[in-house]
Amino acid sequence: MAHLIKRQHLDADVGFHSFSFQESDDAALPVPYPDDFAFGTFLSAHPGRVDIYSAGHTHTAAVTV
Repeated sequence: MAHLIKRQHLDADVGFHSFSFQESDDAALPVPYPDDFAFGTFLSAHPGRVDIYSAGHTHTAAVTV
């Protein structure tokens, strides 16, 4: 069973309906954000990154990870 080790609250800048969590060294990513972003798909995974779709165009989203 999974156990919560740490929780962090972030403000994510949403632009063009999306934001992403990705590896900090984007040179190591095969496809850096926003390439291959799936418009309208709430959550999509790529190697080294996760994209999140938002119904709002441009805003700041409160995120807990």
